[in-house]
Amino acid sequence: MDPTLRFSDRTGDYARHRPHYPPAAVDAIADGVPRGSPAADIGAGTGISTRLLLERGFRVSAVEPNRAMREAGQAETAAWLAERPGCPSVHWLDATGERTTLDDASQSLVLCAQSLHWLDPAAAVTEFARVLTRGGVACAVWNVHDTRDAAISAYREIVVRHADDPPRSPWFRNNDCALGTAAARAAGLDRYAVSTFDNAQDLDEAGLIGRAVSSSYLPREGPARAALESDLQGLFRRYARSGVLTFRYVCEVHRAWRR
Repeated sequence: MDPTLRFSDRTGDYARHRPHYPPAAVDAIADGVPRGSPAADIGAGTGISTRLLLERGFRVSAVEPNRAMREAGQAETAAWLAERPGCPSVHWLDATGERTTLDDASQSLVLCAQSLHWLDPAAAVTEFARVLTRGGVACAVWNVHDTRDAAISAYREIVVRHADDPPRSPWFRNNDCALGTAAARAAGLDRYAVSTFDNAQDLDEAGLIGRAVSSSYLPREGPARAALESDLQGLFRRYARSGVLTFRYVCEVHRAWRR
């Protein structure tokens, strides 16, 4: 399936049930980038990461090729900004991470929050280097399942059993992150570094199911969806405490700088 179309029927679940990013991770993303600088949010989706950049004072270009996700993100950020008149502006773009339509050397920060794995890596890093100012930062962030936790290990077993497409992020440690490759260095990105932060999301039973089906590789309807829900309900009964299951992640922040 075309990656730009994968989440068209999952926009609502994505907006409601995807985790945010811990403040320390956002600090790492923004570290050294002056407040008020222009920033590109690549694969901005429903605006989760866009709002974090706006909170930090960045002027954001939100790049999102999926129409349903982009329209949801526009509505979410417009409502959010209406309550915060002092925040900078956001401009939404119907474009891809490989072809952002942004000007050369126009961005101090390029962020891919839970999205870099959907892009062509060589084309993406070349585009990031093109739009970044000298000394600008390219950043990729993933909330990765914390498999040290028994509930997360059990969740992964259920998802593997029901997936109708190979699971993608956050199923892997991003040791081969595109920002740290020879292609990135050739494009002009270097000083690659990784930081990690604990993160968690408290979910009720409906939230756990919503979190699962926000993933593009799990069934949305029919008997397959019913079987998935049954297994997730069993997981919730086993691991929830006082009606809440704590879904644990390790938030990875990958950075590389434009020479």
